[in-house]
Amino acid sequence: MWLMTAIAAYAAPCDAPTRAGDLDDALVAAERAFVGMDSAAFEIARATVQVTLTCQTDAVAVLDVAALHRVEAYRAFLDGDLAGAKLGFASLRAADPRFGLPIDVAPPAHPLRAAFDGALAVSKGRVPIDPPVSGWVQVDGRPAASVPGHRPYVWQRFGDDGAVVETSYLPKGSLPVYPRIPPPPPPGWWDAPRHRSGVVLMSAGASVAAIGGALAASAAWGSNRWEPVLSPWAAEEYWARQLAGRYWTGVGLGVGGASMVVGGMLGGLPWGRGDG
Repeated sequence: MWLMTAIAAYAAPCDAPTRAGDLDDALVAAERAFVGMDSAAFEIARATVQVTLTCQTDAVAVLDVAALHRVEAYRAFLDGDLAGAKLGFASLRAADPRFGLPIDVAPPAHPLRAAFDGALAVSKGRVPIDPPVSGWVQVDGRPAASVPGHRPYVWQRFGDDGAVVETSYLPKGSLPVYPRIPPPPPPGWWDAPRHRSGVVLMSAGASVAAIGGALAASAAWGSNRWEPVLSPWAAEEYWARQLAGRYWTGVGLGVGGASMVVGGMLGGLPWGRGDG
């Protein structure tokens, strides 16, 4: 219930832009109301926090991020959601590792302190995100290329001119939706250097084999068509030696070219050795 209420509240539309000072005032009011055990005042202040965060025109400072997560942890605790309080405190401790929960807020053995201490066990894993089409993003008040995967966080996106485009409080497991630069496609087999080398070797081998085949074929054709009239200066024996040399040169080139093609196939194509 706490989670759904938080999502709906922080997604509310803006009636007017707000500044960093407005958020500071709302956060201080919420914390004072919680310490004073004034639940009605706390709810009013927290509602103001939600509006001022969503309508921010300033970058949210890291200390304000920490205070915001603290208020959300308090809100979850008041709802009886100790797991939600633990997540809020995990985000608080990530933003401000030096923060210590005051004794007057949560004495030893108090359930709120147990949630605060238990926050250390929340996973710190993160999920990478793509860069935006323009501008940059901040997560919990800092430039980031990833978002927490196991706790809530504050998301802000900025335009190229530095103006705030959007500010959101996103719950555990949520990924931001925004215009992004798509990741490059995974490399195909042609992109791997070894595969490119294999294709080049195959092409070269095919060319060599073609040349060799042409030489051998021309030699075979000439051996059956020798006529003194066509080459009166060459003796038949000499002509035969020339044709034989051309033939076996062609055969050698053909065999070598074929070997190059086979080598390229075995070492370069996706089914070749070395593909995991």
